[in-house]
Amino acid sequence: MIYLDNAATTICKPEPVIQAVAEAMRSMGNAGRGSHEASLDAARTLYRTRERLAKLFGAAAPECVAFTANSTESLNMAVKGTLSPGDHVITTVMEHNSVLRPLYQMEELGVQLTILPLHDGQIRPEDFKSAVRKNTRPSYVHMLPTLPVI
Repeated sequence: MIYLDNAATTICKPEPVIQAVAEAMRSMGNAGRGSHEASLDAARTLYRTRERLAKLFGAAAPECVAFTANSTESLNMAVKGTLSPGDHVITTVMEHNSVLRPLYQMEELGVQLTILPLHDGQIRPEDFKSAVRKNTRPSYVHMLPTLPVI
């Protein structure tokens, strides 16, 4: 089978993923839903996973790791949770809809949005540099020195 729509959901799961999910469904309870062993095991598994991800990504603590239903929900949380009215964001015309929609919503609340064009599929460093303002969020400004020169 050739399946070309891997963006939203992936139909072909690797066998270890299928096995791990099936085993969890057979043996784990619902974390946080009780004090019986199956729920406690699920809570321990979630916490161990948070510990490993915190270490992998350099988070301060496992409690800094949050799980969401999907990447769109994560992107919405990141955009809406880090921007405030008066902030400025720079993105491109190639940004995914799952980021653009919350950015447009934040724009209605007073976030300033600059959408850069692409030239031959790339951002011109001078376009990015000229788009930076005093209120541009630093998390976006940090990309400035690493942009490729066209």
